[in-house]
Amino acid sequence: MYGRIPSFLVCAGRWVESYPEDVKAILAAGHDLGNHSENHKNMSQLSAEECREEIEKVHTRVQELTGYEMFLFRPPYGDYDNKVITTAKKCGYFPIQWDVDTSECKTGGKNPSKSSFISICRLSLRTSIRFIIA
Repeated sequence: MYGRIPSFLVCAGRWVESYPEDVKAILAAGHDLGNHSENHKNMSQLSAEECREEIEKVHTRVQELTGYEMFLFRPPYGDYDNKVITTAKKCGYFPIQWDVDTSECKTGGKNPSKSSFISICRLSLRTSIRFIIA
């Protein structure tokens, strides 16, 4: 935890693959993990089946690594439509959105450096999430 405040972090599949020990440490420190898709694509541009695959691949990756069952999904870039919301719900997820952009749109979804990621996490501690009501 940053200080003593539990946080919520969303993880894309390639980040989970690149930093498996950090994923475990985040959970061990009492934080929650959310799904951010396998390949960080614009979800509204995908078919329902492609959306399902993007959500389920990272879910399986985290579950096999940690045993944790993620249940919150934040679409990359904040890009969603009714199909994305419906698909996320069918996969057992509550779709969420953010109040402050953590710079992913400026980096094109590329993995941030570890120090940049920590800065993003600190910013996230001062922001809130909101559920998408569809």
